Amino acid sequence: MLSLRGGRFFRQVLHALLFVSCVRVGAVAQESLPVHSPEDAVRILQSGKAEEKARLAKQFHLDGDLTGMEFSVIYRPLDAGRKTAVITARLFDVITVIVLKHTRQGWLYEDSLPFWAWTDKLSMNLKPLTEPPLNDIVIHQHVTTHGTGLYEAHFVVVKLIDSRLRIVLDTVEEAHISGWPRDEGDIEQKSVFKLTPAKKDEPADIEEEETVRTGSFAEVRKRDFTWIPEFKIFEPSEWSSAQTKKLRNDANP
Repeated sequence: MLSLRGGRFFRQVLHALLFVSCVRVGAVAQESLPVHSPEDAVRILQSGKAEEKARLAKQFHLDGDLTGMEFSVIYRPLDAGRKTAVITARLFDVITVIVLKHTRQGWLYEDSLPFWAWTDKLSMNLKPLTEPPLNDIVIHQHVTTHGTGLYEAHFVVVKLIDSRLRIVLDTVEEAHISGWPRDEGDIEQKSVFKLTPAKKDEPADIEEEETVRTGSFAEVRKRDFTWIPEFKIFEPSEWSSAQTKKLRNDANP
């Protein structure tokens, strides 16, 4: 959903709620079946027996034909007192993030979330951000809208809370609206994010610098997202005053 407000994009809170509701539709509680290791889970999904493969794919919420799906495994602590691992499963333009936890019975499925990678720019990293040394999942360029003259991608932070993957920050990272004729009426937004992990007496902070370009002018402004431990969410500050600058035209210096 793209919208313009005073020359700027997007209604963050509504979009976040819509995104959470979309990815959670159809997720129902089910018995988690153990595997020997995250690598064993990948082996089953790639070359296991049909019944075993189908059962695990259903548990991980991986739909359709898995042929050609690419997997990776990362071992990082996401929850206090438990060993956890993240499996990423990519097929075409969808990357699913799957969390497994280690128990006496073996490795059990915890939760999963899909993200859309319409371009190769999507990236997923694990960073000790809100509660070091525990890691949070940081997503860049999660595509929510694309089409003729339209593009929107989000910066998303996901945290494992009470055995569920929760989106604790969801905001626009890059967006374009193209006018006609070409370059007339084009609007482009790009944001850069600086992550500062929590310290002993200071909550985690994420600084956003947003640049909105319209024609030959650009406006730059900043804000901060501060981690609120009581509510387990990043709260945005007010925007700074925008600074306007004229862009250099290389054809006519």
